[in-house]
Amino acid sequence: MKYPKSIITLLVFTLLFTSLLFMGCPLPPPPPEALIGKWAAVGYSSGVAVITFNADGTLVVKEIEKERRGIYEVAFSKDPAWLDIIMEPIGQEQRGEYIIKFNNYNEIIIAGGHGIPRPVSFGNYYMTFQRLAE
Repeated sequence: MKYPKSIITLLVFTLLFTSLLFMGCPLPPPPPEALIGKWAAVGYSSGVAVITFNADGTLVVKEIEKERRGIYEVAFSKDPAWLDIIMEPIGQEQRGEYIIKFNNYNEIIIAGGHGIPRPVSFGNYYMTFQRLAE
């Protein structure tokens, strides 16, 4: 039986589109406001528990027994995106250079640290954070 070209074209397009969905297309860069909110560390019993990114460029890092404040800048135009954090007291020695990636709207991964060069990829050393409901 011979099928019309329009049906074959539709079938090919459907198969291609479906395969792209299951292969996991990379997410487009998020808008800057996508980071705003509270993010909880996943699977860590000590250290950072919650990071709050505020719209004014400030952040609060709540650890188990203490809370620290600072400022941040994010450059989603970089690949991977850069996240710079400067903790109080504000100064160069308090600067951390990180990379950040959205796995989806509610989950990010962050790699890097204070006093070390910014990583160029995530490798095996990163922290996962999930968005907390407001």
